[in-house]
Amino acid sequence: MQIGGYTAFVLSAFQDLYWSYICLTALVVVVFGYVAATASAGRRKGRASLIAALTFSSFFLISPALWTFYESRLPVFEADGMIAAVQVRDHSSRHYSAQLWIKTGDAGEVSVHVSDRSSAWHVGQRLKVRYYGDTGELIRANLISSDGHPQGTVRNSFGFTRAVSVLLGVALMWIVLKRYRRDPEALMEDRPELSNVSVAVDQDSLLHLSEPTTPSEMTGSR
Repeated sequence: MQIGGYTAFVLSAFQDLYWSYICLTALVVVVFGYVAATASAGRRKGRASLIAALTFSSFFLISPALWTFYESRLPVFEADGMIAAVQVRDHSSRHYSAQLWIKTGDAGEVSVHVSDRSSAWHVGQRLKVRYYGDTGELIRANLISSDGHPQGTVRNSFGFTRAVSVLLGVALMWIVLKRYRRDPEALMEDRPELSNVSVAVDQDSLLHLSEPTTPSEMTGSR
């Protein structure tokens, strides 16, 4: 059973857009990071550091937003059946990956990919799954016992992971902006009146230096 629509053009355009964004982000971070590392202290170094840091931080905000948009354009399917086979591709908890082959009641079979470890992924487990078309990624699995009673629900953790990514991006951007505002050189650039005060102080110092400082010079000046 299909829920939602599918727009091939949008998916193709998204893939091109996402990889272009990745390349552009990496290029900006590398270029401005190099400028910040090699430039002498001053406005150019501060601005380059700011741009590199903000670009890097924005990745943690924009990337999950793009993936969420991508998945919103995917078709969603549901299937009810029993796991016939399980192929675990990566056993590690951080990058867990497994493929489930589920036999449905109409003698058909669907393949669903799961990225979260669970004891429910075994042959003979009855379940009702909801998953994305095109990628086959699991959204939710309702587990069913042999006598037809609900046993629980397993959901993918992408929502939580993306929420953490957004919070991390916001925190990084706040730290970067706070440090930039506290930087003396950045403060001088943001508040030109401070520069005028420093110039006036320098000129006043020069006038004092040009005045006579010995009694004979003071007498001669009268």
